[in-house]
Amino acid sequence: MVLNNNMKIQNLKSAGTKPEVVRSKSGKRYETGERVQMFRAPDGTRGSYSFFVREVERGRLHGCIVST
Repeated sequence: MVLNNNMKIQNLKSAGTKPEVVRSKSGKRYETGERVQMFRAPDGTRGSYSFFVREVERGRLHGCIVST
């Protein structure tokens, strides 16, 4: 399943924010100073919205509903 712009993932609850971390080509991790919104699924999985988009595309719904 591929999510398009009209599809939304429902049943995600806000779980606060955390500092954004990026990885350089050498493998070092840096905090950018930005904050990323985190979400929690009904089964307890935590992650960003883009994390859940990837999980839905892999077929792992974590108790969420995908609607158009």
